[in-house]
Amino acid sequence: MNEKDNFALVPRAAGLLEKAEPGAKRILSGMVADTLALAKKTASKEVRVADAQLESWYQEGEKYYRAIGVRHNYIEAVKWFRKAAEGGHAKAQYKYGICLYNGAGTKQDCREAEKWYRKAANQGLAQAQGTLDLCYPQFHLRRE
Repeated sequence: MNEKDNFALVPRAAGLLEKAEPGAKRILSGMVADTLALAKKTASKEVRVADAQLESWYQEGEKYYRAIGVRHNYIEAVKWFRKAAEGGHAKAQYKYGICLYNGAGTKQDCREAEKWYRKAANQGLAQAQGTLDLCYPQFHLRRE
């Protein structure tokens, strides 16, 4: 075995951080902390932009569903509700479920509606939690 193969036993040169004075170490540590904080802040802004985009799509669906400034167009409403629903917007999931349940702007599909109601309900949307009852009529049978 020669010296070149035995590199692990050779002392390595101290890095800049090890050579730095204690005050400089604090400054460098602070810079690293500031960089991490900025990265977290930027990431949360990106999430908020995504949430804002989902809300915008939901509101676009509401315009067509309720004819706010446009003509009623359930097909267009379904398009926007579905887009927002697939992104995880709870109200859009609920509204998309309503459209599916009633066959408004899309083919009626109660099973698919239940799936979207459940997604919204799991996010805590009370309207969706109550509407899930529609999917289970057997629970409304009288007990005698």
